[in-house]
Amino acid sequence: MKAKGWHSNHLQWDEVYVSDMVVLKDIFLQKQNSGILNEDFGLPFLLAKKAQDVVAFACLVINHLGKIDFILHEVEDLNGDEKKDSNHMRKIIAGETHPGTIMIPCN
Repeated sequence: MKAKGWHSNHLQWDEVYVSDMVVLKDIFLQKQNSGILNEDFGLPFLLAKKAQDVVAFACLVINHLGKIDFILHEVEDLNGDEKKDSNHMRKIIAGETHPGTIMIPCN
């Protein structure tokens, strides 16, 4: 069954599948500049696409207080509007805003 994604003006958000892991790992490693996965990679649960390219993903991690938290990893070349969409999704995940404010469900 295909999950319903969310899209905004610039990015398409959807759940993560095992088949997405290689692309997510590559985004993480580019951002880290170390060539090694660490605990900040976490458990990916949400990704963002621009056209067919994955440009960001959110993952669950254990923070320094031992509580479940999340990190949003992005490619470096997001433009201003895409960064706004990404920041809005960050607020939705954190429970600071409601998805209905600009996010539109799609089938």
